[in-house]
Amino acid sequence: MKQMMVFVAVLTAVLAVATTTWAAGPMQEATQDRSTSGPFVFQAEVLEVGNGWLEVKTVAVEPGSDLRANRRLLIFETADTKFLMAGEAASNADVKVGEMVGIAGTIDDMAYQANSISVIP
Repeated sequence: MKQMMVFVAVLTAVLAVATTTWAAGPMQEATQDRSTSGPFVFQAEVLEVGNGWLEVKTVAVEPGSDLRANRRLLIFETADTKFLMAGEAASNADVKVGEMVGIAGTIDDMAYQANSISVIP
């Protein structure tokens, strides 16, 4: 009987902690500000190249930013986006899957827009 009471007490404690942890996750997501705006700078591996966009996986991020390493992001190009390869002007067509790039730009309402994309040798 005593073992059963200990088991029930432990099970209750585990469920209480698990429920609290689970509940905290969705609440944090729900209260997250989706209208974030500001600059970003990071290094990333190119996963896919499209017409006007890149899909990347972040590798090194600027300290203090909201970004984390190993995060997949869709980066949009604009008419003003500059591409550099070995210090020379380049284009979207010069960027290849698997290459490392440095990207600087702005985020506006969760859309990442690149001002510059530099291929890192």
